[in-house]
Amino acid sequence: MRRLERLMRVNEYLSGFRIPDSGIVPLVAVSQADATGRLTGMSGDQLLIARPELHQGGDSDRCRDSISLAFFVLAKEYGPATTPESEDGMFRRLLDLADRVLSRVAEDSSSPVCGLLSGLSLTSADVVPEYSLFGGWSGWSIDITLE
Repeated sequence: MRRLERLMRVNEYLSGFRIPDSGIVPLVAVSQADATGRLTGMSGDQLLIARPELHQGGDSDRCRDSISLAFFVLAKEYGPATTPESEDGMFRRLLDLADRVLSRVAEDSSSPVCGLLSGLSLTSADVVPEYSLFGGWSGWSIDITLE
């Protein structure tokens, strides 16, 4: 197996990643500046995917790979007209989308049908609320580790 084969497969998986019936076409970015640029002029709910990262540990006899994924489900801040109720509604709506993202990755990583994630298991996930990222977007970040 090539050293970066798993990372290559995960990268390909993310380039075709979609949430059925959401109408959202994910944006893929490498850095915060890249993400900010891609989100400029966008509106509505957005799904931003960071390029995956590979972490290797162990020694030459037993190398262990883990791949980190980061997704952001975001909406543009409403500004001064935002009420606590509208903000709560936005975070609740985006949390439902975050759940769909996490469920999709979990299902695909355990499915024998998804060859791009074969041999990888979802080992951890962190879902964190985010405020005013990438030029004024808020929502949730989803950090996933596959091993």
